Amino acid sequence: MTASDGLEAMKLALSARIDAVVTDAIMPHLSGKQLAAFLRNNPKLSGIPIILLTGQENKAASKPAGVSIDAFLFKPVKAEELTACLAGLLKPGHQDSN
Repeated sequence: MTASDGLEAMKLALSARIDAVVTDAIMPHLSGKQLAAFLRNNPKLSGIPIILLTGQENKAASKPAGVSIDAFLFKPVKAEELTACLAGLLKPGHQDSN
């Protein structure tokens, strides 16, 4: 599923079964960091793996304080890189750590 902005992504997360979230750090209405915080604070959604896409090369600067992000990918993202990252995050047993 795709969402046109952060608010739509939040609504989709609440209304549909999702296995993982791939979000841009900067989106209209609700940033990727705000979306991640919302997901982590919702008991039904807190274990969903989150991949944050960012154009910032400084990982420390792009990391939201107090919010757990499972993976950071730096743009431009290659399809193989995203596929490998998702495969690793969706392996059985990975979500047990959240």
